[in-house]
Amino acid sequence: MSFTAIVDGPETSRRFGRVIRLNLSKAPDTVCNFACAYCRSAAPALPSRTNWWREDEVLSAVHAALTAYRGIECIAISGNGEPTLHPGFAVIVDGLLRIRATRAPALKLAVVSNGSTLDRIEVRRALSQLDMRVMKLDAGDATTFRVINGAQLPLGRLISGLRHLGDVDLLSRFVRNRERSVDNTSPSAVDAWLAVVREIAPRTVQVCGRDWPSGSVPLSDVPVQELEAIAARAQSIGIPAAVF
Repeated sequence: MSFTAIVDGPETSRRFGRVIRLNLSKAPDTVCNFACAYCRSAAPALPSRTNWWREDEVLSAVHAALTAYRGIECIAISGNGEPTLHPGFAVIVDGLLRIRATRAPALKLAVVSNGSTLDRIEVRRALSQLDMRVMKLDAGDATTFRVINGAQLPLGRLISGLRHLGDVDLLSRFVRNRERSVDNTSPSAVDAWLAVVREIAPRTVQVCGRDWPSGSVPLSDVPVQELEAIAARAQSIGIPAAVF
């Protein structure tokens, strides 16, 4: 996804139903503190205050979208980068809760996040109030995490944050290049990932491959049968999992 408007959609999503997505970033390129090998953007940018829509602009756009579109089942905070980096993320979530209470009590609120800000109290509080927290987890060992996600964040801190947040839905994307210098599909990488999944005990696991042309690293498609086998590993430890 790459767009600069606040609202994208509506669209029908397997994850969220009839959904509008909120993009908190004004920047045309991805604003993120990860540099994932499969990212659409070849060079994700670290955020600055000017990268973000103001909180009141976001909430006004939501009001307008709910007026314009009928039958919206979910609002998903999922846009052009990592939404919880927005300095007013908690304020936006509080505003969405007020909008739901007054306009659409059955509306679900969701987020797609890399979990990098789970050490911030206000972010954890905001996330805990959402109905669905889709959190990225592509690796279970530090080396694979560094290669796949290009993150400075210690993997142990991410795992601890996800475990304590609770009731998360993990989104795990499996990719590799021809040389296998980028690869989280090897038996050892999948074993390490599965051990962390067991530790986090998510509600579900969403197993994905590459959905778009890669940005910074030429990647090969992982066969769906291989993705299904990885999902079956999660199912074998009692966690609902499916290929998306």
